[in-house]
Amino acid sequence: MAYSSMPNLGTVLVTGGCGFVGRHLVECLLSSDTECDIIIADVNISRNRIPSSRTHYYQIDISSFADINGLIETTQPRVVFHTASPEPLKSDEALYQKNTLEATSILLQLSKNCKATRAFVMTSSVAVIDDYQTPVLHGNDSMPMLPRSRELYAAYKARAEQLVLASNSRDLHTTTIRPCAIFGPHDHGPTTRILGLTESAAARVQFGDGTNLFDWVYVANVAHAHVLAASKLLDPAADGIGGESFIVTNEEEIAFWDFVRQLGSAIGNHVEVATVWSVPVWLIFHIALLSEMVVWIVSLGTRKSTLYRASVLECTWQRTYSIDKAKQRLGYRPVVSLEDGIKLTSRWWLEEKAEKRKLGWSQ
Repeated sequence: MAYSSMPNLGTVLVTGGCGFVGRHLVECLLSSDTECDIIIADVNISRNRIPSSRTHYYQIDISSFADINGLIETTQPRVVFHTASPEPLKSDEALYQKNTLEATSILLQLSKNCKATRAFVMTSSVAVIDDYQTPVLHGNDSMPMLPRSRELYAAYKARAEQLVLASNSRDLHTTTIRPCAIFGPHDHGPTTRILGLTESAAARVQFGDGTNLFDWVYVANVAHAHVLAASKLLDPAADGIGGESFIVTNEEEIAFWDFVRQLGSAIGNHVEVATVWSVPVWLIFHIALLSEMVVWIVSLGTRKSTLYRASVLECTWQRTYSIDKAKQRLGYRPVVSLEDGIKLTSRWWLEEKAEKRKLGWSQ
């Protein structure tokens, strides 16, 4: 992936650097800044590693004051990128309280205390402005956050984002990046679930009439936005960045189910629209409700069904967003088109499947 060159950010800390967004952020930093040292902090550092003389991996508990304090004191980062977050399908509120809200609070406090740290960029989500009750048409950063959302992931992201934006000061400049639905290589969440769906009989099923427009963003574009934000926060001449949030998308609206089928076609599973069965929204909504109840009971309230009411609304209602603010203030433009992102994602998926088959044969 080729990124435009950026000013030297110095030593940077990436929490969740072995996760989906974090891994691509590390790759972006290595490509766009030839001098920065990258400190990667994650609970599991055995996955998504990028070998380099400039990457340094630390296995820590992101919600541990002692762990984070020791790491920041030792490494003295100039920039903190906070990408660590529990996955949206968790339904354990205590987990979000600890690993989203408390972890962010600790990281902010210790970043403020570190004289070397000047910029703090958090990975947020457009979910913080989504009420999960109405369609979103060209949503923008002026819309109010909803810290009492019924979706735990969204609610705790909003509360953490409020802390980050309120912490902006002369000594520590803070901002948040709000991606829409992210897809790309190394995602073992939504991307993998969609690709798996396209390989099954479910590829010929869609919820609703399939006309609802949706915004996606390729993961490399999300990483690029983070680096742009950090560079702007460190630039004394830049204005209107600190204490602000920025929505990022690929700026290529597409019908939700068309995108799903394009991903499927890219891995060799083409489906003609004429052969697709459209399930009425009211029916799948009630099936999702039943699925939620069963999974909640079986998991003792710690897991969320992969089919849940909010997910039904997300893929049957319009979800589009404006990136005008990010374009004007950050200079953000997608560096990878939707078409190329689909190609890169499908290539990764096919290579990973081939590798798994190879490992299976060798056992």
